[in-house]
Amino acid sequence: MKVLKYILISAVTLFVLFVILMLFMFFMNKNSNYNPKFSESKLIHEVAGESFYIPRNYIWSYTKISENRVFLPNLHAIIPEFDGFTEANKDRYEKLGWHDEITFLIEDASKFFDHMKTNELRAQDSFKNYVIPESKREWSGFEVYDRTTFRDEFYYIVHNGESYYFTCNKTDSVPYPSCKTTHNINDKIYVSYTFAKKHLANWQSIHNDLMGLIDKFRKNHD
Repeated sequence: MKVLKYILISAVTLFVLFVILMLFMFFMNKNSNYNPKFSESKLIHEVAGESFYIPRNYIWSYTKISENRVFLPNLHAIIPEFDGFTEANKDRYEKLGWHDEITFLIEDASKFFDHMKTNELRAQDSFKNYVIPESKREWSGFEVYDRTTFRDEFYYIVHNGESYYFTCNKTDSVPYPSCKTTHNINDKIYVSYTFAKKHLANWQSIHNDLMGLIDKFRKNHD
């Protein structure tokens, strides 16, 4: 009985330490250069020769701001409204963990190797190197696979002839499971984004609204 009690105490202790570690990692990542503002003044983000005019309240961190230009910005919005950071929604943004916030990056696609240039090629690379084929199951139209990393799953779907994929934490593996993906906007630019796994069933509207927001940034220089 003493041995069993010791094992149970050890298991609980390890789990608590794991949860604390995950929360600490999230906090440190979220707060690296974390500097959100309520201002809606626009800053220019240059990517692959294109200009995006981004309101300041959609930027939560960056490496540098020079005059009216922002460099390497990390962006965020609130699901499902896709509003920027405001006094009214501040509490929703600042909740610990993944809740209604989506974070995203708009980046140069030239950084990809040729075998990773498109959504389908990146999905196939995951199938080849990171998923466990025999774990295949289905959920809400997705093919779902366990990844070789113990706490992740791979979700794959073809919609209107285009491939979409998400790497998600297993629901019980972390305190606040999330899903992330990378998607080409065009041949030159891609977006990578992360949101709470609880919103995955609404992935189509999230994706379409995010693309609409990014397109608005592209035209939003008036």
